[in-house]
Amino acid sequence: MSRRNAQLLLATAIITRCTAYLFSKIALRTLSTFNLMSARFVVASILLAVIFRKKLRDLKLSTVLYGAVIGFAFFS
Repeated sequence: MSRRNAQLLLATAIITRCTAYLFSKIALRTLSTFNLMSARFVVASILLAVIFRKKLRDLKLSTVLYGAVIGFAFFS
């Protein structure tokens, strides 16, 4: 990796982090903490489902049910 590419990558990471921090500050003013976490989880789930859609096709129903039970146990 050239020095120029490394600097561009670092600048991109800094800008992304600053933007995420700014949006988090704004969102916390209007949403409760639980609602913000829920929204972030939903967005991340949709994004991961799109990225790993081929692997999700091979997923068994029993695996989904076990995951739901574990998630419910952690949530309650």
